[in-house]
Amino acid sequence: MKILPTLLIGLIILCVIYSPVSAEKIYVQLNDQIAEVQITSSISQNFTRLNTSSMDLTGEDLAEFRDSLQSAIETKSTQAVVSDPSVRVSTSETRLNLTFSFKVRNITLVSGDIEKVDVAWRSFKVSKNLVAQNLSFNMVGNAYVKPALEPYSNSTWARFYINGNRSVFYEEAADAAGNATLLDFEVLSSPLSSWNKTLDPEHQKTTWFLPSVKALDLRMTIEEPNETRTYVSSIELSSEIVGPSFAAIEGDRIVYTRATSEEPLMLAIVIIVLVLAIGVYIYHRRISQKQLRTKR
Repeated sequence: MKILPTLLIGLIILCVIYSPVSAEKIYVQLNDQIAEVQITSSISQNFTRLNTSSMDLTGEDLAEFRDSLQSAIETKSTQAVVSDPSVRVSTSETRLNLTFSFKVRNITLVSGDIEKVDVAWRSFKVSKNLVAQNLSFNMVGNAYVKPALEPYSNSTWARFYINGNRSVFYEEAADAAGNATLLDFEVLSSPLSSWNKTLDPEHQKTTWFLPSVKALDLRMTIEEPNETRTYVSSIELSSEIVGPSFAAIEGDRIVYTRATSEEPLMLAIVIIVLVLAIGVYIYHRRISQKQLRTKR
């Protein structure tokens, strides 16, 4: 039986470590050749105290976000078109959350019953410093982490670590912080053929996934005579793509077979035949049991 026409792509990206751990998630569902995308991106850090706030982008702020997103995605998939963006930005004392949705069109090539879905745009990166109501919500490392490092650039009390316990000089730590961007998914550019893969025939899906990778893992300790203070900020990325059963990979495309109008009819016929067969079996079994009782 051919695969159902809806391609489900779910990319889950876990982001940012500072207790408690926050999660960055990307979920994409492709239906009728349109990708519907939902993303929740968060950063938690204790370098800078933020004011509590919440806002939905509108007007020029939303238009700037859409244009930046379009530019980033078409860099990876030249024919892709972004539409219908919706964006919310919220903050607490140590966390900034960016939740947004949009649609991606013109990414599917159809040839007969075969559809090839371009997912190269999954590794898009928005490098622009997006700001709304004086709040930077993309280049978060440069806005909230790097400035807190600068007073300790020549301090003998300060120690800097990245990627676990690797000790580095201030310059390398500041560079890592300055490049930390919420809308940076370039780590997902690794070939889909190299991703881990599982098959779930029962739920008619194939899953490709990458183990977690830390895009930012920064720690600063201040060892003063009377106390030691520790500051941390981290962005951790992982991803998952879920497609229909027996979908295949061709470069940056997921390939699958579309259903035809005959598929629902064939499924109904199979179910009816099975029900009739079971009914006939039960009927004959009861007749046989009655005959055996009569002979006794």
